[in-house]
Amino acid sequence: MKRQYPKRNNVIGNLLLLVCCSSFLLIPALINGYPIVNSDTGTYLFSGFLCETPADRPITYGLLIRALSGNGATLWTVVIVQACVVAALITMIIRHYFVGRQYYIISLLMVLLLATTTSLSWIVCELIADVYTTIGFLATICLFICKTNKIQKILLYALLFVTICTHMSHAAIFIVLIIALFIFRKQLFRQENIKEAIQKVSIIAGICILSLVALSPTAAKSKHDFLMASFLQKGILKKYLDDKCPTIPYKICKYRNTMEDDPNWFLWSSESPFQKEGCWDGTRKEYTAINNDILMHMPYNTLFIEQSIPYTLQQLVSFKIGDGNTVFDCNSNIAFAIGRYVSNSEYEQFLASMQNTQSYITGKLNLFNTIIMGIVIISIMGIMLLFILSNCTPTYSMKQLLLICFTGIIVNCWDCATFAQVNGRYGCRVMWLLPFCFIVMLLSKKKINSEHCHH
Repeated sequence: MKRQYPKRNNVIGNLLLLVCCSSFLLIPALINGYPIVNSDTGTYLFSGFLCETPADRPITYGLLIRALSGNGATLWTVVIVQACVVAALITMIIRHYFVGRQYYIISLLMVLLLATTTSLSWIVCELIADVYTTIGFLATICLFICKTNKIQKILLYALLFVTICTHMSHAAIFIVLIIALFIFRKQLFRQENIKEAIQKVSIIAGICILSLVALSPTAAKSKHDFLMASFLQKGILKKYLDDKCPTIPYKICKYRNTMEDDPNWFLWSSESPFQKEGCWDGTRKEYTAINNDILMHMPYNTLFIEQSIPYTLQQLVSFKIGDGNTVFDCNSNIAFAIGRYVSNSEYEQFLASMQNTQSYITGKLNLFNTIIMGIVIISIMGIMLLFILSNCTPTYSMKQLLLICFTGIIVNCWDCATFAQVNGRYGCRVMWLLPFCFIVMLLSKKKINSEHCHH
């Protein structure tokens, strides 16, 4: 039976729902007294207000900060918009499964629960591009699951394009995701909907290709160094240099016995060969040659593939909030950027925030991280039990939801752990999808059972 959607939306009710749900997602920033800043926030601010593409990340999110802040009027509007977009997409998905009064009640409870027991609200309140990973997955779910009109589709595609352009990892993640949707199209879509699904996959593929053009300036500047750092962490670079340095006079050879196997040390420490040999520009030719040699020849490429598995598994269990959210005093580049490009009142507000005055990050987040871990474990067990105990075959939309979320989580963790490094914030931006799926599955099953009992 085709799902019936209300022809007229309660505009006031929907607006109030959006305000309430957005407010729930802003809880960490409200407690902190200012949007959460990360060690990368300063780079985004400088890139947006100087209109210069950084060496290590796209300019897109920096430009978004500038636009959404009203050219520096206030950074609060940036996280408010992020919260509104995430809330709108989540409630759009919930509307597909529940209508009428149920839709409003479940939307409020769902977002409140996700905001207080998962990493969702934290990433929404951070001034970094990771929130767009979340937005991209939600937009993809809406495109394939929800009933949308032409304008909504255009907006979702546009949002997806912006999403992919905000982070170097997004293009690969969403390319793999749409490949999975195409491969399993017969299992995920009704026969009469397969043609439309393929059309959507094709459009997203085009968006991914177009985004690669937008990302190419950053990729050209930095991909060689991030990949080299990944090889270093996995022990591949050390083995390669031990084999090649006796015959090939690479500049990095003189550091091979003193290098730490830490990507952050390699990229940012003044003692690393990367910093000493000319950073992004000075190392490009040599590091590109080494990377290509490793990727094209055994045993280095096979070792790289083997090492990607344990690192991916490590990333799958690494999703603590607080990574990169240290104390930033008046001498930090973030403080300098806020003082220069945002208002003076915001500068004082930033310095007085809980993040910069109390042990907010190192102390009070430990309990919350324990809660997040527990909720994810419960959700995984709950999803498994629902499949084992349920007598009903999952609906097409439920299959689509689960495939997009699970594939997105795995590919996100694989991409980040394999080509960059294991980092808690890379897990934070996706692991909240597990509780989201569990709640939707649980409530949908209860609704179906209730309807069956009524009949």
